[in-house]
Amino acid sequence: MVSMQEQYYLQMAQYKFSLIYWSRYATKIQTISRFLKISLAVISTISAATWANWNSTGYVCSVLIIASQAVAVIYEYLPFSQRISELLKLTTALTPIYNNMEREWFSVSNGELTNNEINQLLYEFIEKWRREDAKYFQDESLPVIKGVKLKADQEKNEYFKNRFGDYYGKK
Repeated sequence: MVSMQEQYYLQMAQYKFSLIYWSRYATKIQTISRFLKISLAVISTISAATWANWNSTGYVCSVLIIASQAVAVIYEYLPFSQRISELLKLTTALTPIYNNMEREWFSVSNGELTNNEINQLLYEFIEKWRREDAKYFQDESLPVIKGVKLKADQEKNEYFKNRFGDYYGKK
């Protein structure tokens, strides 16, 4: 059976992973969003530049213009910008909860609290986290990006190893 200290630690590690994952996720979709915007700008510029040579490139130019306009319209309905905004607000709201949980870890890990006190403290943090988390992504789920998930897990592991030393990974 997992001790209350370990339950607290594991929940804290899960929350840290979530914060790192959402931050990396926002960075990833910002990169995709910028790439799409830059690509549309380049395609539009190339199309306009080749417009002067209409006789020899008319068909290609028309296809590029139509495609870039279609992508520009479709782009407005993609959830990129809304997801970025939601993720930034979410991590901003949840980071202080995590920081308080980590601050309390000292009392938990040093045995200053009873199991009942640790349990109460843990569920106070869980409830605060749920209340904040429930405010975001109500109408859609956030798809998992495996590469981002792996990097976030590695970063969380490194953080915990550096921050908490020997306690990390104990079962």
